[in-house]
Amino acid sequence: MTKVNPEGQSIVGAMACWEGQAPFHRAPLVIASADGGDSLLKILRYTDEDAEGEELDHDEWPALLSKQEAMLLPGNHPAQPHAWLWIFRKSFALDRPQILQELSDTCRQIGEPIQSPSGDTAFLVIESHAADLRETWASRAARFSEVALCQNDTGTALALAETAFHVGSLMTPQRLALLAFAYKRNGRETRADAYLKMAGRSMGAPFADEVRKELEVLSRSCPGNRALKPLVTRRIAALSKERLARHQEAAA
Repeated sequence: MTKVNPEGQSIVGAMACWEGQAPFHRAPLVIASADGGDSLLKILRYTDEDAEGEELDHDEWPALLSKQEAMLLPGNHPAQPHAWLWIFRKSFALDRPQILQELSDTCRQIGEPIQSPSGDTAFLVIESHAADLRETWASRAARFSEVALCQNDTGTALALAETAFHVGSLMTPQRLALLAFAYKRNGRETRADAYLKMAGRSMGAPFADEVRKELEVLSRSCPGNRALKPLVTRRIAALSKERLARHQEAAA
């Protein structure tokens, strides 16, 4: 692991590509010494004002580009501490103009937005100024997804659940359960089961138990067996009330 101060370095690219299934992707940057040295640094994390990562030589970098495991970024932007690339793909289900305005109002950015030929948008973002923004978007997408589920709008619900799951900075039982439930409601049982198994393997049994409880809440609140539009407000309120009661009981 190599540690450098990113100031005085320049941004070359990112460990990402435009093609991908996730509606949101957060990618680490690749930086180069401003003096034109031979090595590049693939940033893995930041510690205070320093960047830590793995060195790449100039043979490794073209290979990563050719395999579409990395991408060049336009412009000649100076590297800064806590900078990452945020990619919003076309499948990002929240209102794009509103999201971009909130991003512009809240976060320090490096340079202009980067557009892909297929209509995706990426930003170089200083994450120390954006700690809460991704969680705000995730919570909003999850609320809208629950409403769509209770309206039997399963396609919209799934797109919003995927957005909530990927844009959030934390994996929560609620978001994972919502995603699995939306997959099930769209007839994608295998995909739903894969996420549920992943929860048990990566997060442990207590987390998986919370996911199952959240699934039970969603099943009761949005059974999907009739048109529920007149009941949406009451259903979502009941879901939130039941969830709050369980958390209060657990905390007691």
